[in-house]
Amino acid sequence: MGHSTASRFVTRARQAGMVTRSSSSRDARQILVAPTPAGRAFMSSSDDYRLTQLAAIVGGWGDGEVRDLAGLLTRFAAAAVSPAP
Repeated sequence: MGHSTASRFVTRARQAGMVTRSSSSRDARQILVAPTPAGRAFMSSSDDYRLTQLAAIVGGWGDGEVRDLAGLLTRFAAAAVSPAP
């Protein structure tokens, strides 16, 4: 995510009351972003929703199938953040 996209994302999250922004005491070029209580509650409910949906999808799968999926998703996520040359 580029700087401009991240800045817009943080601005929208701040306007929604999900995060606070403050200047860094160490580096004036940095802005510190922290979740508000409402932001933490939103993250928690989002996590609960995703886990419930995932459990419903893989509920009938065997342990080995779930492990295979987890391994492949881990591999996918690693490739997404640092693609092969």
